[in-house]
Amino acid sequence: MSTDALQSVRGPRALSILRIVAALIFFEHGTHKLLGFPPIDNPPAVLSLSWIAGVFELFGGALPGPGASMPCGRGEAWPHPRRSTG
Repeated sequence: MSTDALQSVRGPRALSILRIVAALIFFEHGTHKLLGFPPIDNPPAVLSLSWIAGVFELFGGALPGPGASMPCGRGEAWPHPRRSTG
């Protein structure tokens, strides 16, 4: 199998796995700060900088997970006008 064929097959799969893992890590940090799971000794105060970061991590981590599993997640959903070269 040539290198180009290997990259065209494994590249999107590796990118999807990377997106899912990164989303899970952000989601875990958000749940830790906002929901106290896993248990935390000193939760951040509401509307503090750490609490706001937890909101971004929780909701920002939840968004890429489903998007990474959809085939149109990389822009294939929008039709592009094709120019004729002739």
